[in-house]
Amino acid sequence: MPFETLLTEPFKPDLQGHPIPGDSLAHAPFWVKTHNIAYLPSLSVLRSLRTYQKDKREQQAPLLAFADPSFRLPNGEGAEAARPQSSTRASLLRTFRTRSIVPMTGLAPLPEAREEALQVAEILGAPVDRCVYLQDRATETNLKSLPLNDYRNLLFATHGLIAGEFGPGMQPALVLSLINDTENDGLLEMGEILGLDFNADLAVLSACNTASGSGEEDRGEGFAGLTRSFMYAGTRSLLVTEWSVESSTARTLVRATFSKLKEGHPKGTALALAKREVISSNTLITYGSDRLISLAHPFFWAPYVLVGEIR
Repeated sequence: MPFETLLTEPFKPDLQGHPIPGDSLAHAPFWVKTHNIAYLPSLSVLRSLRTYQKDKREQQAPLLAFADPSFRLPNGEGAEAARPQSSTRASLLRTFRTRSIVPMTGLAPLPEAREEALQVAEILGAPVDRCVYLQDRATETNLKSLPLNDYRNLLFATHGLIAGEFGPGMQPALVLSLINDTENDGLLEMGEILGLDFNADLAVLSACNTASGSGEEDRGEGFAGLTRSFMYAGTRSLLVTEWSVESSTARTLVRATFSKLKEGHPKGTALALAKREVISSNTLITYGSDRLISLAHPFFWAPYVLVGEIR
């Protein structure tokens, strides 16, 4: 049955008589049910991965996670704490930029991201005190002070900002803690990532729009920027999102992917198996005040894509 037909089939109603979007899709012939799919930004990236790939290290910590950072700027009590102590023009511009961007993006807290990081740490046997940075600890300064090539897997469970979302000339970025950091502005931008030294098998950017472009000003720079910068910095594969993700499903999908990796499956297979579990479960979640929607709908599982090496 063609996919277009499946989407137009009548939905089964819930108890209030409303249709349940996605309810008819649990048994749909989605390609992911039979194929393991991965992407590359360009052939030059593939060449770089194969030619300049770093040697895998024997002794690495299983995980480094930054999740659920603090977003209390610009009106919260942490606003002053985030202002760099240096009064140089560059530091003042960075502070001004952060304080200007935050109200525009309306960053919301991410409690599910905290749970996601803690659950992945448990699966991989990573010590939380040394490998998981939450809330006020999830700062740029902490990230940049770590021996980043000592970690096999990276997880950033936070908001992602695409360049077109907050003005021309701005780079795509991951948002880290906006307080408790006197050295940085809380935006881990594409150019900064290029200067880091990773040696990771997989980096998970569990955030909104970390792979896709948005609007004319971005022109796909989310994909070509964040993804490529992590690769050039020493990451062999990335799990990224193509549109805004529903947080509880993101937690479920990322946890399932790492569970499959722990079982020994290659990265491409692990993600495909995780998606199949979400689809076949046909779990219903509440949205709005009393509406239901099935997790079999591609809105929930399709945004996650693997970029880079599938092994």
